[in-house]
This record gives sequence, C-alpha cells and structure tokens, in this order.
Amino acid sequence: MTIVFIQDKRSVLISTNKDEAIGPIKQELLSALTSAYPKGGFSSGPVPESADDILLGVMIDRSNPYRGFTELQSDHDTPSKAKIADGDLVAYTFKNTAGDSEVTFNVTVPDYVEDEEDLMRRDEMDEPPRGRTRFALS
Repeated sequence: MTIVFIQDKRSVLISTNKDEAIGPIKQELLSALTSAYPKGGFSSGPVPESADDILLGVMIDRSNPYRGFTELQSDHDTPSKAKIADGDLVAYTFKNTAGDSEVTFNVTVPDYVEDEEDLMRRDEMDEPPRGRTRFALS
C-alpha cells in the first residue's frame, strides 16, 4: 500500500505493508525528510532527530480532506488498524518544543480551479476545460 504523508504543500509517498507498525513507517518518513530537506525549512520547525517527534494525523472525513485531521494516537497500530487505506492522505507535523500541547496539522490540499481567463483561452484553442480535480479517496 502507498500512504501520502503531507505537510503544508510537501508530500512524501511511502510504500509499506498494511500490517507494518506505524513506528517503523514514521522512521521511513524521517529518513525521507532528512534526505530531502537536510537544512529543514518547515513551518513547524527543523526536521527532528527522532521519529518519536513526528506526529501523524488521519483525515476526519476520508471523502473530504478539508474537514481536517485528527492525531493518530499509537505508534503500535498498523495502517489497517488505524483505518488508513491505500492512497490515503496522512498529515504530519513535529512535536512542539515550546511546550504547547495543542497539535496543529498544517495541510494545503491542492484544488485545481481555472479562472475565467484560462477557460476563455482554452475555449479559443478548442481545448477541453480541465475543471476541478478532486482526490480519489476510497
């Protein structure tokens, strides 16, 4: 199965077994982040040194990512126990070192809507309008 980990506009796809514990999956995510962003550059702070400092959030409503995410509580759960399906979005953030107990998942969900000018230009060129693309969340 493939899980799409997302923070702000950054996405990391990780292929894993649905019965693998979340802890090792978070370690894979940490490895990908430290490799891709060695200097950090995240709104939630620098990339942590430990996977224990990564918090994950699952969608409140799988058919509507705009409703937000709720924190996944256990690293011992598996994706199947956490009801994470193939291709699902899973938000991530880093533990707040300032002592703030509130967890916030900053996720920008892409929404492809063309403006009127683009639609008119496409119409003149006989191109079909792209319209709106939605995530296929099953």
